[in-house]
This record gives sequence, structure tokens and C-alpha cells, in this order.
Amino acid sequence: SLEIVVSTGNAVDVLRLVEENALDLGLVALPASGRAFAVTPLMEEAFVAVAPAETDDLPPAVTPAALAGRPVVLYEPGGQTRRIVDDWFARAGISLKPVMELGSVEAIKELVGAGLGCAILPAMSVQQAPGLAVHPLSPRLTRQLGLVLRRDKPLTRGLRETIAALRQATLGQATLG
Repeated sequence: SLEIVVSTGNAVDVLRLVEENALDLGLVALPASGRAFAVTPLMEEAFVAVAPAETDDLPPAVTPAALAGRPVVLYEPGGQTRRIVDDWFARAGISLKPVMELGSVEAIKELVGAGLGCAILPAMSVQQAPGLAVHPLSPRLTRQLGLVLRRDKPLTRGLRETIAALRQATLGQATLG
């Protein structure tokens, strides 16, 4: 029988669990380092700017400069997603000092919805986000998501079918956002 358990976490934690064989498969932001892993790029995902819907005064396409003077809530430092966002600001010559840094997308969405600032989040995480105004970024910002499993992991029928279903589900969704 096949048991599918979904758990969330940052890429470092997911990779550690895959390496320890506590998870059979991980979906993480790439790159995923480690010789023990077989990595399959799956899809590219766009990032978007989010603001409280009631007080949204962001431009239609949000630039790093448009966020520079505002309170911004970001992912906690150290993860791949935060590096991607920090690099986006750095390419524009901006060193942003966030008002808060959190490890939870849901917590960031709640704080933005409560009016405590703006944020940059993966588009997939705000597809259904009442109370938030969502804007594309300019220049565009994306991350690549991939499947990670141990190279020595036996590919059972259930695991093969799970991987095939994930590939099929993301086919044609090269970029969200």
C-alpha cells in the first residue's frame, strides 16, 4: 500500500530528511547540493509582491526601488528563497532591511494582510489570498523547483507513480505568476 504524507519546511530541512531516509522524496527550491541526491528540475515559479488589499498603493509592476522605502516582511535569512530575493534587490543596488524575517509563508501573508508591510512571495502561495493585493515583479524574479531523492533510493512502483504524477501535474506550468 502507498502512504503519502505531505510536510513543509525549508529546503535545508527537507534535504536533511531525504538524506536521512526519513522522507522518500522532496520538492525544494533548486539548487539542491549534495552528491547523495538525484535532482530532477520540475518547474519554474515566479515571485510576486503582495500588499494589504485595503491600503495597496504599489505600482502595477513592482520594482526593487518601489519596495525600498516601505516596510517589507521577508523569509528568514539562510535559505535559497531568501538568497534569490536578496539577489534581486542587490542587482538593483538596493540593500533592503526588512521589518520582520519569518520562516513561514502563511505567517508572512497574515502580517501583510494585517497591514504590517509588503512582502515578496512565491506566486503559488498567494493564488487564493483574500485580503492581499498581488503584483508582478519587474524585473521578473523566478526560482526553479525540483524533486530530490537519494540516488540509492529504490524506485518502488508507488514512488515512480508519485514522481510521474508530479511531473504530469506541472507539465505546461513552466512558470506560475
